[in-house]
Amino acid sequence: MHHTRVLVVEAHAEVRAALAQVVERDPSLWLVGLASDFQGALEHAIREQPDVAIVGFKLHGGGPRLVREMRASCPNTRVVAFSVYEDRSAVFEMLQAGAIAYLVKGADAADIVRAVDRATAGESTLSESVTSDVLHELAGHLNRSRISEDVRRRRVAQVRQATQPGAIATVYQPIVELATGRTVGFEALSRFNLEPRQAPAAWFADAASVSLERELERAALESALAGFGRLPPNCFMTVNLGPEAALDDDMTTLLATHAPARTVIELTEHAQVSDYDALHAGLLQLRAHGLRLAIDDAGAGYASLRHILNLNPDIIKVDISLTALVDSDRGSRAMMSALVSFASEMGQLVIAEGIERAETLTALQVVGVHYGQGYLLGRPQPLPAVYGELAPH
Repeated sequence: MHHTRVLVVEAHAEVRAALAQVVERDPSLWLVGLASDFQGALEHAIREQPDVAIVGFKLHGGGPRLVREMRASCPNTRVVAFSVYEDRSAVFEMLQAGAIAYLVKGADAADIVRAVDRATAGESTLSESVTSDVLHELAGHLNRSRISEDVRRRRVAQVRQATQPGAIATVYQPIVELATGRTVGFEALSRFNLEPRQAPAAWFADAASVSLERELERAALESALAGFGRLPPNCFMTVNLGPEAALDDDMTTLLATHAPARTVIELTEHAQVSDYDALHAGLLQLRAHGLRLAIDDAGAGYASLRHILNLNPDIIKVDISLTALVDSDRGSRAMMSALVSFASEMGQLVIAEGIERAETLTALQVVGVHYGQGYLLGRPQPLPAVYGELAPH
């Protein structure tokens, strides 16, 4: 007579003994071991290679973890999960880990033997209450998937609409020499003329969520460059691009045909750079023709400092979170001073963003910042309104 070789793993001694008794009393089953913890159970399983392991969820070391390890080390072992708790999350953790069956309290000896027999044959068994939970969860998952797909389709349509001509209106915020009030450049900023009415950052986040960020960045760049020829010829223009967009052939072609010597790419602190060497190489030709690189949001986090060290930018744009406190916070002032000193040593310019108060402007000049932008110096404006910002302040 063939015996199904069974390993019982359960932390609770009484439950473990009861399960062992069920196995030993059935003539078709053969108990090959008992274990109460993760390590002991895994060693038993590897040594005995049982046909079926009855594994408790509440186990020191983790029931789901043990199931995964057993499935890897004992590929022919089927796992019947057992728990005295009717916990839906426990059910799904064990099933996702690789258990073929799940029984909870209320299962009698016949239920357990039947589950072991079915597991041996590769068939699933779920307790009635577990079946109800699984069906409920599956229905919920399908409903969430449907809703999620509806949201995705709607988002794709909205982002594609935002890439159409006229959907993006570019405004230009002046960058000013602090000592004289002379405008030396403009930052191109996107504004969206369509529903939903939300911040530009939300539009780009939506585009990223449906893998359309490159298309939206290209549309924003095209809109910004459309006004480039109408900016004063002695001023540069900065555009915000992510590292992947900065290496896109269409993007680099656009930049190359619009006076790269007067163009600055702003790489935000929040952009992930996976390969600094590739970014260097991709921008090499444009930078050789005068295009400059700026690190945006410097001081907002560690990533901007890493960008500065790895990319050797021409310009460091200091985040508003640091600029706003430079006149009142000793640490912010020291950090600003350190960035100015570093930039001077490296031959880089510092532009302070978010200047909104006269006290901030004075404090920045004291620590040696020569350039800035912010509402105090000029708000973002469409063309040709930017010409009104050129008068000295």
